[in-house]
Amino acid sequence: MTLSMELSHSGLDVTWLKDQVPLSLADGRYQTVSQDCTYQLSIANVTVDDVGEYTVRVGELQSTAVLRVDGERPALRCALRCGVFFVQGIARVLSVLLVN
Repeated sequence: MTLSMELSHSGLDVTWLKDQVPLSLADGRYQTVSQDCTYQLSIANVTVDDVGEYTVRVGELQSTAVLRVDGERPALRCALRCGVFFVQGIARVLSVLLVN
């Protein structure tokens, strides 16, 4: 599963959090990528352990999405777009636009 956002500038300090705690990239399940003005967080092999609130923070701006996993069907629900579902084994990208 990949969370993606596009900002107006590149080279910004972006922080990804799970349940308000900065994500650890050490175990290799989480991967962050930035290219030009696009910033992404990918989660490999989504399981019930990944359930929680994922927040992207840029300075004082932030946006949060909730990941819920029901058995074999991970689903991402957020205030911006409800009813976005992810099925295991099918890649999807959720785009988040932060507006000041």
